[in-house]
Amino acid sequence: ADGAADGASSAGSDLGSDLDDADFEEPETDNVLFAEFARIRRSKARWSILLKHGVLRVNGVECLFSSAAAVLDTTGPSSA
Repeated sequence: ADGAADGASSAGSDLGSDLDDADFEEPETDNVLFAEFARIRRSKARWSILLKHGVLRVNGVECLFSSAAAVLDTTGPSSA
């Protein structure tokens, strides 16, 4: 009999598998951002992100927005 058919774990991510471990749970936080990604661009260590129709909650204060843009630099602090 096939191992996947009798409930044994397969190479994929089955419900109840080791991938459901607590190591993958998100930490508890009051600061969240929910939004639709409109555009994402990446060049080496810099990401440009355009968000639409979102809600940002920081320290219990909610802010609704129709669009937002961000540039994220993933390199370390500059020495300039």
